[in-house]
Amino acid sequence: MTLIVVSAPGNPAMPFVFTLSKTDRGVRISGEGNGDQRATAPAFEDLKKVTSEVLDQMLREAETHL
Repeated sequence: MTLIVVSAPGNPAMPFVFTLSKTDRGVRISGEGNGDQRATAPAFEDLKKVTSEVLDQMLREAETHL
């Protein structure tokens, strides 16, 4: 399962997306875009703290908004 986190319109990180994927070792995080690194770096640091369990919860919540 994979979750894509997109910077909101008007956010200085825009355009930027983070991809969070479950692996055998936990959560893999990657990012791509041209947003302001001063805005994307703190978000990346926060996302690095996401555990497999939290990612599962985020995925379940995202499914309820489809």
